[in-house]
Amino acid sequence: GTQLNLKVTGKERRLSSDKEVALFRVTQEGVSNIVKHARATNASIHLRFTKNKLIVRIEDDGCGFDMSKLDTQNPRCGLGLVGMKERMSLVGGSLSIVSRPGAGTHIIAVVPLDEEKEDS
Repeated sequence: GTQLNLKVTGKERRLSSDKEVALFRVTQEGVSNIVKHARATNASIHLRFTKNKLIVRIEDDGCGFDMSKLDTQNPRCGLGLVGMKERMSLVGGSLSIVSRPGAGTHIIAVVPLDEEKEDS
């Protein structure tokens, strides 16, 4: 029951396979969390290619959550979010999550783009 919008801006280009897989899995986990937990009406994914990086924003208008109450020591709580951060770290990227009860959740994943090779 959630309306999902996808937007891609900037000059699209391929990333290394490890970065593509990491971003796919992070996006997949973000959307899965929206479906399972957020009770959102609307969600969006925005891929923005800049000169040096790819920024992926995943946002929803759902119930949100209190980040300070996540118990990362509990194997059933917050493990997906921890895994998302680890995936981004492994490919030289970063992940930030902002959420408040009643205000939805915003996830931003950033990875550096590989230098484009000039044709010889």
